[in-house]
Amino acid sequence: MKLLKRMMTLVLAVSMFTALTACKSAPKVDPAVGYWKLTSMIDEDGVENTEDVQVLDELGLVVSLKINEDGSAVLDMFGETTDLTYAEGKMTLGEETINVTVDGDKLTMEEGGQSLVFTRAEEPVEE
Repeated sequence: MKLLKRMMTLVLAVSMFTALTACKSAPKVDPAVGYWKLTSMIDEDGVENTEDVQVLDELGLVVSLKINEDGSAVLDMFGETTDLTYAEGKMTLGEETINVTVDGDKLTMEEGGQSLVFTRAEEPVEE
């Protein structure tokens, strides 16, 4: 009988441990992390332009952005890459800081009244 009680206690302890481990939440990942492709631009007057971006795409001139979990980022404009850093809604290149907002599958980089609008890509963007 003692052996049965010990076995039941052990089984209960293991099942509780497993349940608690399974319920442990994953660390929160910033929604900006991932791959992005330029899909439109917005000028100082608030006019959105998707046609020019589509023409560039057709010519093989792609603009993409990759933001890593560690805050490093790479902006690729037509095959020329620029290393950036990202933290708390700000993209930084040297002394220059650009505001970044994420709304679902849209990421917007805004500075001086002009914006670049990116759409989330599931994998690296090919040129």
